[in-house]
Amino acid sequence: MRRRTGEDQYRQFLLQSSLPTRLVEFREAGQLRMVSLIDELTQGLSSVYTFYEPDMPGVSYGTYNILWQIEECQTQGLPWLYLGTAHTDGPLGGLAPLTGVHGITLWIAVTASVAYGAWWLVREGRQKAAAFAVTLTVLSWVASPTLKQVDWTELSNTPLSFATMQGNIPQNIKWDPDFLRDQIVTYLGMTEEHWQSDLILWPETAIPIPQDQAGAIIDHIATELGEDSTLITGIPWYGYSERLEDNTFHNSIMAIGNGEGMYHKQKLVPFGEYVPLQGILRGLIGFFDLPMSSFSPGPKYQSPLTAGDVNIMPYICYEVAYPDFVAFNARNAGLLLTISNDGWFGDSIGPLQHLQLARMRALETGRYMLRGTNNGVTAIIDNKGTITERIPQFERAVLTGEVYAASGSTPYMQTGSWPV
Repeated sequence: MRRRTGEDQYRQFLLQSSLPTRLVEFREAGQLRMVSLIDELTQGLSSVYTFYEPDMPGVSYGTYNILWQIEECQTQGLPWLYLGTAHTDGPLGGLAPLTGVHGITLWIAVTASVAYGAWWLVREGRQKAAAFAVTLTVLSWVASPTLKQVDWTELSNTPLSFATMQGNIPQNIKWDPDFLRDQIVTYLGMTEEHWQSDLILWPETAIPIPQDQAGAIIDHIATELGEDSTLITGIPWYGYSERLEDNTFHNSIMAIGNGEGMYHKQKLVPFGEYVPLQGILRGLIGFFDLPMSSFSPGPKYQSPLTAGDVNIMPYICYEVAYPDFVAFNARNAGLLLTISNDGWFGDSIGPLQHLQLARMRALETGRYMLRGTNNGVTAIIDNKGTITERIPQFERAVLTGEVYAASGSTPYMQTGSWPV
């Protein structure tokens, strides 16, 4: 009975999860060598535990498992398991405008392989070959930081004054009609001293009603804005889509004032913004009936927004996690911005990871990335991926600063990740 209880405890501890879980066995000639327990997230893989035989000579199962998980993420199109993202401030960050995050990740893997190869060569008595391989690899790590000083793009000499509002609206009232007016009044009040700024940014769904019902709010904003001012805000969109041949909702962002354009989010979050197989799943449990979980993805190849004569490419929420998607769409824009409501993450590391992804996208494209969020992390990121201004999480605050539009393209923007 004790053994049975132990098995039950083991299964409950490891296998009973609210997330889809995989137990993967790695065998060699039928012999079990390694077991990996993985939670499957909508945006990546989470390695829970990995057990392997530690005493096999000449084998590194731990390294193999990491490389295998990277390959799994690539196969499934999951964007958040990139080792290269850790080098936003690291020595290989200078490669980002050349190869993107995938190239940095590849070079980390190459370095690990060289380290193992050098160890094997030393064991075989080939010290000179080992020293040569290690020297070449170390030189690349030493040289990479100098590449970060190269200006791949050219910044405008004229700055734009910028202000973004972090409303810190509680998630439990975000879609409550009884609190709609309070939310709008909050953002209008926070913007009161900034209507003359060149560019004003409100976060994702800051106006929490569709644009076809928000005419009075949009008109009021337009009358308050300065002659040369543009306000960009997240707002749901509802209407007839010729592409879908039906009425639909989009998670969108629009420009008001001295600018124009409407962008519909293309990469939606499963269950948060749409429900797969909704005809079957809706109504089964409350989780599948979350507010605003009926969005449709926007079309490909959408035009940037404009603010005066500056083109601005927007990305909504975790769209910024896709490096090639961001780089391709940034080609016709001088500024990049991303809006998000990271309230779903609570006080976890999620918002900080989201911020780091945005920083890597700025570094890859050589462009300022403006980040406006509901409760953090709201920041201005320059063309080198450096945070120039930020405000604390979980506070109602306004961030102000100056930003510069860029022209030209980095090598990575031209090639994408295909060389890697």
